Amino acid sequence: MNEELRQNLCSGLAIEALYEKETGQGDFATCVIRGNGTVEIYPHCKVETALDMLAASRGMELSRLRRLRGRARGNLRSHVDFYEISLRLLFMPVRYCKPFNSNHGAMVYVNVPRLRGVMEDGQGHTILQFFSGQELRVKESAATLRGKMTAGRELYYGRYIAQREDLRYVRLAIKRLQRLVEACL
Repeated sequence: MNEELRQNLCSGLAIEALYEKETGQGDFATCVIRGNGTVEIYPHCKVETALDMLAASRGMELSRLRRLRGRARGNLRSHVDFYEISLRLLFMPVRYCKPFNSNHGAMVYVNVPRLRGVMEDGQGHTILQFFSGQELRVKESAATLRGKMTAGRELYYGRYIAQREDLRYVRLAIKRLQRLVEACL
């Protein structure tokens, strides 16, 4: 992936989902659904590589995120239920399709804060609805996804409240320092 595509992936636009698809003749690409409803395609890039680039742009490693999430769940070897890259990038892996090649994945990584709802169609598929209006069909049941979505939102709001408290304490510390500086002058 060249530098321009890397910068575009890590730009400030909201990401709703990341998934991998076949583009023909054995080629593959990572598709990124953005918050404005557009779908960006990154050829010859695995979805795990795109996640690793997003994590690296925020000073983290994907392998470390896996390990930390395994510790939080109490099992280091279990599959990862969420990738906490940042407060606004909380990805939940969901089965999307059959793998088209043995080297490629069948998961879509859904950004939990951008997920609006889950509904079933009559053909045994579940449809994820995003805030941009985009919809994505996945292979997991609606009940399973609703449970995962609830757990993801609990994790998201827990982190959000913790960061608000940290910010409040930082503001109080700054006010105390300002008072000390004013008293010294």
